[in-house]
Amino acid sequence: MPVMRDFFQGLESCGDQFKVLSEFLKTHFEFVPGLPAMPNIETVFCYLENRLEAIGHDSEKYAVLLQVRAQLTNFISRRLRYGEERSKLPQLQRLVEVANHRSFVTFNWDVLLEEALEPHGSYYFARQHFVLSGGRGWELGEDVTKGFLLKLHGSINWYTCLQPNCPNRGRTLRHGNASYEPTRWDIDDLGRGCDVCGQDLERALVPPIAGKRGRMPVGVLRQWTLAREALEKADEWVIIGYSMPQLDMEAESLFRACRKSSTGETPSVLIVDLDPEPVRDRFHTFLGASAEIKTMRSLDEYLEAEEGRAQQ
Repeated sequence: MPVMRDFFQGLESCGDQFKVLSEFLKTHFEFVPGLPAMPNIETVFCYLENRLEAIGHDSEKYAVLLQVRAQLTNFISRRLRYGEERSKLPQLQRLVEVANHRSFVTFNWDVLLEEALEPHGSYYFARQHFVLSGGRGWELGEDVTKGFLLKLHGSINWYTCLQPNCPNRGRTLRHGNASYEPTRWDIDDLGRGCDVCGQDLERALVPPIAGKRGRMPVGVLRQWTLAREALEKADEWVIIGYSMPQLDMEAESLFRACRKSSTGETPSVLIVDLDPEPVRDRFHTFLGASAEIKTMRSLDEYLEAEEGRAQQ
């Protein structure tokens, strides 16, 4: 997940826009604006989701926690759209070129990869819309290892209704078309209401929490089904910048389930990370000690190798 350090930096300068979120952080995480010991975004999000699950829909506190969640996901969107992560866009554009229409499976909430994919938008986004709206990959008559962008933790430009008794609850909608300019969806874009209950839609984001599949919007859950199919069919996994956090047991279960490809072979794995050894060791625990797992320490190193191979 990008921008982990000092994620809530600048929250205090946003005025009343995030007042409820700020009070929640002060109460539950002793958040003091400006001090270096800021709470971790994943910890906050997981704690909030567990509170929502435990408190029950009929509690008065539930509505308050939904407001906290709306402000938290709004702040996540602002942080990811305008933060330092945007400097990675040129690398992602190079990655898209060397990928040659291969499928991407990502746990990130941001839309940088969508921006990088824009020249290939009709190839990827039509499939994404099809899956979110209820279709399945095999109905497209395509190899799921090609042309799919699968976002297993949702996206800051996907929306869902969270009202307990709404028939629309859990449906996933994607806002916008193939254009992903950072200014297209601003902090105030949640004014659109659910077309059934009229309540504001909220961003369809999923934290790395145990048991999260039971809480996912339907469109996000479909991403996991297709990701398993894609991983099982692939003969190579390239894992870029994903640390496989201990907290995310669902992700580990996904990789464990796909450790044998559809041909019965263990896929080759390439770990691209600043500190790849711990990630490599975790993959060895469920792929087996004999699994072929290579490592690289930077995305540039991987891109240069792939670009060189393409020129041969």
